[in-house]
Amino acid sequence: MRWQIMISALNLAGMISSASHATQPGDAPPFSMADFHRSAGIEIDGRIEPAWLAAPVVDAFEEYRPRAGVPASVRTEVRMGRDATHFYLVARLFDLDIARLRTGLARRDNFSNEQDWFSVAIDAVGSSRGAQLFYFNARGVIWDGLLNEEAGTSTPAADFEVEVATSIDSDSWVVELRIPFEELRYRSRSPDTWRVIFRRNYPREDRHAMAAPAIPSSPPCLMCLAAPVQPPGELPAPRGSSFVPQLLGLGTRETGTTDEGWTSDLEPGIDMKLRAGPATVFDATVNPDFSQLELDTPQLSSNQQFALAFPEKRPFFLEGIDILDSPLQAIYTRSITDPAWGARGTHRGSWDGALLTARDDGGGTVVIPGPYSAGYEAQDFHSLATLGRVRKPIGRVTLGGVFTDRRADDDYNTVAGPDLAWRLSPTTRVSAQWLASRTRDEVETQGDAIGIDMLHDSRHWRAALTLRELDPGFRADNGYIPQVGIRQVDAELRYKFLGLRAISELAPYVNMDTREDFDHRTVSSAPRLGTQATLTNNMIVTGEWRPREQVRLHAGGELHSLSQGYLSLTSYPVAWLPVLTFELTAGEAMDFTADRVGNGETVSASLLWRPLDRLVIEPRFDMTTVRTDQRARESAAQLLATVHLTARDRFRLMLQRVAFERDVQGSALLDTSRLSGSLLFTHEHSLVRRIYVGVAFARDSDRATTLPRETLEVFLKVQSGMSAATGVRW
Repeated sequence: MRWQIMISALNLAGMISSASHATQPGDAPPFSMADFHRSAGIEIDGRIEPAWLAAPVVDAFEEYRPRAGVPASVRTEVRMGRDATHFYLVARLFDLDIARLRTGLARRDNFSNEQDWFSVAIDAVGSSRGAQLFYFNARGVIWDGLLNEEAGTSTPAADFEVEVATSIDSDSWVVELRIPFEELRYRSRSPDTWRVIFRRNYPREDRHAMAAPAIPSSPPCLMCLAAPVQPPGELPAPRGSSFVPQLLGLGTRETGTTDEGWTSDLEPGIDMKLRAGPATVFDATVNPDFSQLELDTPQLSSNQQFALAFPEKRPFFLEGIDILDSPLQAIYTRSITDPAWGARGTHRGSWDGALLTARDDGGGTVVIPGPYSAGYEAQDFHSLATLGRVRKPIGRVTLGGVFTDRRADDDYNTVAGPDLAWRLSPTTRVSAQWLASRTRDEVETQGDAIGIDMLHDSRHWRAALTLRELDPGFRADNGYIPQVGIRQVDAELRYKFLGLRAISELAPYVNMDTREDFDHRTVSSAPRLGTQATLTNNMIVTGEWRPREQVRLHAGGELHSLSQGYLSLTSYPVAWLPVLTFELTAGEAMDFTADRVGNGETVSASLLWRPLDRLVIEPRFDMTTVRTDQRARESAAQLLATVHLTARDRFRLMLQRVAFERDVQGSALLDTSRLSGSLLFTHEHSLVRRIYVGVAFARDSDRATTLPRETLEVFLKVQSGMSAATGVRW
């Protein structure tokens, strides 16, 4: 059965390929890069100095929103250069009314289309399969990350050392940047032809987005449309090591437990990096501390059938995080809860690979997957986690493999298998993966998993097909695969109307997701009819009808039917209220705990409010309610306020409350809540030189207990980098 699925899918992919008219990489005219020889002598100050005037100019920008293929509404000039150790870029972005420039101070990776920005995507390997992404607003705030074309994903998780400066004058703003070659990933000193795309966001009454070279409004493959750039001369061979020692001082007081009172701790740690060559990096960490990372945005979790996933934000796990992507999420680094130490090697070039191993001191939960729901076990043990991924491009096909292993005493879980990604044309791609697992957790089990994904995304049509077959005995403790023992078919078809009056894109669609267990019983069925409209001012409105969804919660249980409506809105209204989001699901709702259908709704809302230039307030609220003969309600609220003293110094206040209650005719059966928050001062001189000072608290309440449990923490964390080349960097 599983091989018939794979063969049929690949035959269908071949038919799509023969019907596609491929546009190969390299169609865009080349860009040029100036050679500043040994030293550019350029001061990064946001000014276009005389040395820049000899560099070739890129100014042939075309819009891709709200109308694709028309000349840019404002002029943009970009110049690139290099010296012996750095890549340079300067862009001058002209503005018809500079007083309406949308910008402001923000945390790194925390601005989007509500602001004016300039971006560059750099593929220094030249494969057109991925890129390093850099976005800059007019105040010099950076959004950086990685693009994985084969998976169709981009992530802001990875951060790179970039020196940037901006300036604003009467008719334009300028962004100037310098990136060490050691931060760029390329194969060798003899440079491949890079591929580069420049983009600009210009939000006014309408949102204007433009690019050089030209791209369509929804490119299914960005870097295959990029312009080639040949760096002049040889590139340096970055080698050397760096060390980032860190020291955490922590004081904790707990009440409502048997161990009340203050405790204190002083915890040293260190991160190490060895650059063995242009394409190879080794990292290690000992006793890393992640307590000063931003709290995860709270998610509604009590009335869920399966475990939720959270994005990775911890620095040690971010190098090469895009390489770990695969059709089946066999690698999920958040499964490593509390690493005592870790080591990782990453290689990019003619082949890409990442190998990571870490000692996990536990403290979280282990997800036990199933066809109808996921179970949980306390991770109250130490374990050794090992993750490996390799991929090799051969023409249009990329072959890959995954290996993961988790061991704790005599128990283990091992997963391994091959995968491939095949880009049939710039508009069509297919990927497939087969995994096999062996597990010993009191008893031994084994199982296979197969996943196939196909996507065709052209100017007007988008068609997607996902096929899954996961054996009941399959398990991936280092991944995020909470549902097994099923066969799944998920298909979507949409048509995009473009260039309508006041609407950039109107896309009606139909989607069907069906899942059955290995005894051919329906687990779930979700038909959906909807329309997504992107207005010219970049407001996005989605409406969806979900008729006769079906779900079963256990083998032999009732197959419930329910119907719902869904509405979402994302808007970028004005400069002082740049982002507003709203989601509503209403109609019949499933109470997963009681195994019955009632009426209910789920509401989510958030906004970004900038009352002052240096003050940003971001409230968010989520609530779900299900009414049967019982009433179940869960709510999650978060308030984040940030005061930017300078571009490097800020105070951050975060408060969040998650509450759940269940009652029968007003009589409470369950009433729990958690209130937590923190006040944090951060000084960020660079990625490796930081100081954190703050206080955090948490209060857990349960009506069934007399006293709440409370925790108060005060902390100071200092980290400072040093390297063989530069010495102490502070």
